Amino acid sequence: MKYKNVIFDLDSTLSSIEGIDELGKLRNMGEKIKSLTRQAMSGQLPFGRVFIRRLKLIKPTKTELIVIGQLYINSITPGAVELINWLYRHGTNIFVVTGGYADCTYPLTDYLRIPRKNVFANRLIFDGKGRFKGVDQRIPLWRDGGKREIVSRIMAAHPGKTVCVGDGIGDWEAAKITDGFIYFGGITYRPGVAAKADIAIKERNLFGLRSYLSR
Repeated sequence: MKYKNVIFDLDSTLSSIEGIDELGKLRNMGEKIKSLTRQAMSGQLPFGRVFIRRLKLIKPTKTELIVIGQLYINSITPGAVELINWLYRHGTNIFVVTGGYADCTYPLTDYLRIPRKNVFANRLIFDGKGRFKGVDQRIPLWRDGGKREIVSRIMAAHPGKTVCVGDGIGDWEAAKITDGFIYFGGITYRPGVAAKADIAIKERNLFGLRSYLSR
């Protein structure tokens, strides 16, 4: 295998949806939230500012995050299961680093058999009735440069060639300290980000990445 560590994004990578956009739909503000997401993922707006703005608009409940968690599984990207299983057979360390929320990330990563200690996501804070109160700001993934910080920690703990796989500008920025960035444009193609990648693919089936990960 070419890489010892493979670090995946989640939204529009392991799953074909953007979880925050689906939360927006639940509150009848889908287009507004989708527009903010698109601008953040393309680098047109700072991620940290968009992250906070979307949460203030939606104020998701804990129950709604559970709904999105199931939707992640229902919308799993074709070939994701096969690719993860193939990587495990080759002794690869698999990680997920996402700007999404742990409560809706874990159902999919559990389904893919990725240990929770290898999954890094934002944690939202709720009151006793499951209503949104805020975000745990000790986890850096809510702000600009947060993914890069987490990737740096992963590489320090797991020496070896490392590659990031994702679809957003934050994935590219994090990958600058690794050995490569594979842009997965099978769900959403962002030309500005794809142009920065070492490898950019448009095919929708994630299993197609195996040739780039092994050679």
